[in-house]
Amino acid sequence: MSVQSIDHIGSLVSFGMVPKSLIDPGVEPSSNVIVDAKKLSNDIADRQLETRAPERQELMQNPLSGLNGETEARQNRALEQVLTQLKTRDQEVKAHEAAHLHAAGGYARGGMSFSYQTGPDGQKYAIGGEVGIDVSPIAGDPQKTLEKARQVHAAALAPAQPSTQDFRVAAQAMQMQQQALMEMREAAQSDIGRMERQGFETRQSFSPAD
Repeated sequence: MSVQSIDHIGSLVSFGMVPKSLIDPGVEPSSNVIVDAKKLSNDIADRQLETRAPERQELMQNPLSGLNGETEARQNRALEQVLTQLKTRDQEVKAHEAAHLHAAGGYARGGMSFSYQTGPDGQKYAIGGEVGIDVSPIAGDPQKTLEKARQVHAAALAPAQPSTQDFRVAAQAMQMQQQALMEMREAAQSDIGRMERQGFETRQSFSPAD
């Protein structure tokens, strides 16, 4: 009984981070400091709570009144940027994994799975995903192993932009193809040798007696 070897094709990338220079005018645009989108939402609430006591009643009626207009605009732009990134990434990830799954056919294992990140709007967005795929050779049948390896290779490179992991699985499939081809050549050479021996023995049996 052969044991299946399962690998994964897909990628995992973290999104939802924006330059702090978009949020805080005191930070130079070249700064590489980043702020998490969820933390950004919490920071807005914290600044509101820090408003002086005489202004709290007005703040209850207008939660954003305690924010500087420019700072508020920066924060809103940052949140919109994060949402745009997350929505785009969500679409890309799902299309990427769907391409893997469709091309893998019967060798896919477990369907698509995703990693999610919660956006500043409270919604979950896919930022990474994977599809399990059977990459084990078919014992005793190099021809079927060759066909399987070709399909695995095609499945790994099916998305428009394969990930590093996708290329790794594709390389593994290429090795499986080469191994299957070598086994097929060896089997063919063995068959030729056997036929030649059988032909020689047949000729010998019909040779005229001395």
